[in-house]
Amino acid sequence: MKISERLIQATKTYLARNNYIDLWRQMQWEVNVVKSNQVNAFCMPGGKIIVYTGMANLVGLGKGADDELAAVIGHEIGHAIARHANERIS
Repeated sequence: MKISERLIQATKTYLARNNYIDLWRQMQWEVNVVKSNQVNAFCMPGGKIIVYTGMANLVGLGKGADDELAAVIGHEIGHAIARHANERIS
């Protein structure tokens, strides 16, 4: 299973256990990779996450790379759950 799929499933489990299932239902999770040298990732409202290839290349393919990429995607999931993008838009 992909890193993003495991993180999204873990997020669902956490939200369900803590009575935030309505928040879960509002999300339409999607993780996309954009070809760019930028070392960045961001989240849009509703759970749309973008990771640039520059970020993926930074974490590389070596030992611990999956953990590093999981940290980046997990960080963006946190922004989605906290609705930070919605705050910035308003």
